[in-house]
Amino acid sequence: MEAERLRLVYQLITRPENEGGAGISQASSKWKYVVDVFPIHDQPFNKAWIQKWSKKYLLDDSDLEDIRCKFGESVAFYFAFLGCYFRFLAFPAALGLGAWVLLGQFSFVYGLGCGLWTVVFLEYWKKKEVDLAVRWGVRGVSALQLPRTQFEWEYEAEDAVTGEPVKVYPYMKRLKTQLLQIPFAIACVLVLGSLVVIANSLEIFINQVYDGPGKQYLGFLPTMILVIFTPTFSAVLMSAANALTEKENYDTVDAHKAALIQKQFVLNFMTSYMALVFTGFVYIPFGNILLPFLDFWRRTAQTLTFSDKPLPTQQFRIDPGRISSQMFYCT
Repeated sequence: MEAERLRLVYQLITRPENEGGAGISQASSKWKYVVDVFPIHDQPFNKAWIQKWSKKYLLDDSDLEDIRCKFGESVAFYFAFLGCYFRFLAFPAALGLGAWVLLGQFSFVYGLGCGLWTVVFLEYWKKKEVDLAVRWGVRGVSALQLPRTQFEWEYEAEDAVTGEPVKVYPYMKRLKTQLLQIPFAIACVLVLGSLVVIANSLEIFINQVYDGPGKQYLGFLPTMILVIFTPTFSAVLMSAANALTEKENYDTVDAHKAALIQKQFVLNFMTSYMALVFTGFVYIPFGNILLPFLDFWRRTAQTLTFSDKPLPTQQFRIDPGRISSQMFYCT
């Protein structure tokens, strides 16, 4: 199987020299010119594959088997999950359409139905995952962990089962580093939260308070702020997440990836849903606390106009329908 051959070649290239590999790693200072290690694309296969897939909507077992043979079980599991998820989405789509037509916004029935659908889908996928693992002969292989070449151990100890020497990094030392995730999460909340508060308060001021010239153009300003600064701040925080994960010094590839994915999840969640949280838990229930921010934007706009004439404004009112449009955007 080609995927097995490529996996063995990759391990021979990247494994440490003391384990029989070449020790080539993109994260090693010794190989600073190595950006990544991957096989050359099989162009005829890719062309035939695209032509075959472009004529169907769903993948069958033969397609998954082709993916497994070419790219390995992990990629095949990914496509199997996507296919299963795509089929199951038919139920919440139909339920959502029915709720929109018959029940109106924020239906309790729709929320309960989606909750039950989630449980059914997860349980079904667990069974499907086990079936595929048994069929492909990879049941329980996740217990075999690949060592990281970047792992820096401090001492060796004897394995209680095999008696072989095992490289050890003190647990308490790693735990102290992991505790840095708390200030990291706080920094994410402060940075991304401040950006959301600034952009949303400015958007509320322009759309609900300001009533002067150029209003139709100024409405794009909050979006421009988010488009410019959100990727910038996210990139900086993601670099910090990568550095923190490297500092935690995990001994296996899977443990390192799991720790990094946890941090990425926090960042992506905040980037995607911070505005919705702001509207649902700040703007609607405590909209009056935004008055100082709105007054700040009014005074700023007054200063930028270089005029003593008061800017035309209108009375600020909390708009509960705002969360509806944001829910539609986020989902």
